[in-house]
Order: sequence, then C-alpha cells, then structure tokens
Amino acid sequence: MKRTVLFLCSFNIGRSIMAESLLNAIGGDVFEAYSAGEAPKSAIHPQAAATLLNHGHSLSGLNPKSWQSFLAASGPSIDLAITLCNNAEGEMCMALSERFPVAHWDIPDPALATSEAERAQLFELVYQNLKHLIEGLTDLPEDYFGQRLADAVTRLGFICDAAE
Repeated sequence: MKRTVLFLCSFNIGRSIMAESLLNAIGGDVFEAYSAGEAPKSAIHPQAAATLLNHGHSLSGLNPKSWQSFLAASGPSIDLAITLCNNAEGEMCMALSERFPVAHWDIPDPALATSEAERAQLFELVYQNLKHLIEGLTDLPEDYFGQRLADAVTRLGFICDAAE
C-alpha cells in the first residue's frame, strides 16, 4: 500500500502544488501525494505552472483545495502532512496534528518576488530545493512511520537549510 503525503501551504498555488507533482513523479510507486491550503486560491500560480511544465510535469489533476477536505471521513487517509511555509500553522496545523504526523520544511514564497525575472528564478530555485527534499524523503527506510517519519522528514529540511 502506498504512503500518502499531504503538502500544505497558505494558498495552495505554488510550493505545495509543485511538491505534490514532484513526489508523485519521483516516488509515485511508493507514495501518493496531495496538496492543500488554508485559504486556497482559484488557480495555480502561473509561474508555478510554467516551472512544472518546463520540467515535463503534467498539470492534470493539480488544483488548489482546502485542507479541511482532508479531515472529512470521505477524504483520503493521510500518513504524513508536510507544511512548506511558516504561515501554514495555527488552526490548520493543530487540527491536522491531531489526526496524523506533521513535519515542516520552511520554503520561502517565490510569489513574493518583485519582478517577473526574479519570480521565475525563485520558482526554479524552489522547485530544485523541493526536488532535493523529496528525493531525501523517498530514500527514507520503509519502516519509518508515524512520528518517526515526521521527525526524519523535518530533519531533511534542516539538513537542506544547512547545506545552502
């Protein structure tokens, strides 16, 4: 059975969408990824979409959605949630941590860039950082479950931060 991972960010239009697509591409034989946000927007950020397309990802099935849909009985069973920004805390994290382990990777928001050129560069950098972290996630031992898995995934983020 595949492990399910939910990536979380405030608006679910950039980082979390890219992480969902990356994990499904890199670890799709072992993992099934989803993404959601606290205040999801109506569409994926255009630069996130362009970055994914530039790397050969399909946008099919990728759309912003609320984290609350993953708490419903009809929602998928989640093995691990990973927050990707410091804003993805508060009510969302508290509610989710009562249901499943939550890890954190602090990924800066590339949408905050002031110019189109800088934004494109930052989305590419975020894509590469997420790819590196997700490769680390897929390399973790299969017997890592629950809080042990969440702790190991959070440490991956610290290791990545230290290497920069």
